[in-house]
Amino acid sequence: MNREQHIEAIFKNFHAIKRAYHHGSRFSHRHFGVTMTQASVLMLLMHEGRKTMSEVALALGVSKSAATQLLDSLIEQGFVERTQDEKDRRVAYVDLSRNGIRHLKRVRRGGARQMTQLFDLLTDEELKQIETITAKLVGRAKEIRK
Repeated sequence: MNREQHIEAIFKNFHAIKRAYHHGSRFSHRHFGVTMTQASVLMLLMHEGRKTMSEVALALGVSKSAATQLLDSLIEQGFVERTQDEKDRRVAYVDLSRNGIRHLKRVRRGGARQMTQLFDLLTDEELKQIETITAKLVGRAKEIRK
């Protein structure tokens, strides 16, 4: 296989893992109570903290109006809170609510069990390699995004 074919195979594998976990996983609507895209917003806020509506849209690669729709439904469910900037009323911030934090902790406990099952077949050395490689890819993705 050439480099391009290897990259294509990796993407296919990532997609297959995502599909397998999307159905019946901790991220499914049935288990999580929100869609995959809404779950992405909650995870973004959990890992990076308070964001503007524009920052959420940029992180998800969607329009500001699409991000607003997503966030409005999460606010209705009580998982996210919106606040206005005191100096510039045109700027709105969103962050996880206490209810959102509790909900994510509960979901993560269940998800940790599933992820452990997934990675059980790997040796400790293979896990370290995956961690190193994915961290390297994340760093490069952030560089490219700038």
